[in-house]
Amino acid sequence: MEPDRLSGLPDFLLIKILSSLKAREVAQTCILSKRWRHLWASVPCLHFDHAEFSSKLSAESCERFKKFVSSFLLSFDETYNLDLFHLTCHGHTYFYDDITEAVGMWITQAVKYKPKTLKLEFSYCMYLTLPGSLFISDSLQELYLSLKHWLDVTPEVVYLPNLKRLNVCFVYIGEKYIKKILNGCPMLESLSVESSWLVTKDVSFGNMKRLSMTNCRELDVLSSCVNVEVLQIWSSSNLMDLLKVTIQNPMIFYKLKRLDLGTCCMNCAFGTLSSLLERTPKLETLILWHKCCYEVKVRGRCEENESQNSREKIEWYYCKCLKEVQIMSEKDGKSDTAPQLVERVKQCTKGLLEVRVVISYSSKELV
Repeated sequence: MEPDRLSGLPDFLLIKILSSLKAREVAQTCILSKRWRHLWASVPCLHFDHAEFSSKLSAESCERFKKFVSSFLLSFDETYNLDLFHLTCHGHTYFYDDITEAVGMWITQAVKYKPKTLKLEFSYCMYLTLPGSLFISDSLQELYLSLKHWLDVTPEVVYLPNLKRLNVCFVYIGEKYIKKILNGCPMLESLSVESSWLVTKDVSFGNMKRLSMTNCRELDVLSSCVNVEVLQIWSSSNLMDLLKVTIQNPMIFYKLKRLDLGTCCMNCAFGTLSSLLERTPKLETLILWHKCCYEVKVRGRCEENESQNSREKIEWYYCKCLKEVQIMSEKDGKSDTAPQLVERVKQCTKGLLEVRVVISYSSKELV
């Protein structure tokens, strides 16, 4: 029999190995040998996933999952602080009706272990209420809420003095609460929002450095982000509206270095895009996710391309720091208008030195 060399490794290496496993696998290692018996209780990265207990949702698997998570957290070594607490539950409403109360207790218990990163991933959870303890932590640096349903976030108190990154998905945050969250997170540098609704009128995003918005309904959020250095806006329906609302505001993005926009027909949006770029004097990288519009596929041309405005000479002379323009497009046979877009960009940047214009094609449909 081969010697057990793995058990001979020092504790810190074994714990690092265990940190890459999900919680149930971590707990199962205690039966390997005496050397492993208590290591599971000091692993700094915990990922509880209901899928480990059954590929199909049932009352039995739900109950086993609840008992496992509850007993694991209660048995965890309280002298250790967590680097990561990650909870994943995907299923149907009846599953969550039975587990909602337990989730609140798990989050409260996890916060006691002072995690640096906390991730919650749920789907079809109609009645989940996030406990107030989630928003009171001096250890949290990253918070991810991927809830896959519309959920009101209404914390009474927010005290997250060291939070630097906040990611939310399918969440509604009213004006009162977004102000409270931002005031309670003075160190927040990065905000990523997907399919959510933030009411941001008269809200200042302070020193926010990175902002990513994907399929969001709020249009005037950009007017509050004058200090962003990296800005990503993705929308399958209202990108043009977002751009138009932005250029109606006299603000200038003095610190913006990277701008990532998608997805729409950038030929149609070219005039509006050029107006936006007038507000980005420090921009270095521009990424455009181009998708041929319906007019191109049906009639072979864009209405914007046929307009007088599109024939006017446009130069991006105000983007003196621009170094690279990346154009991402899907393969679309005869209706591919990305090469036309490339030529328009080259024409606009010919007065600038050392601007690299590249085009990449994706085999997948751009959302």
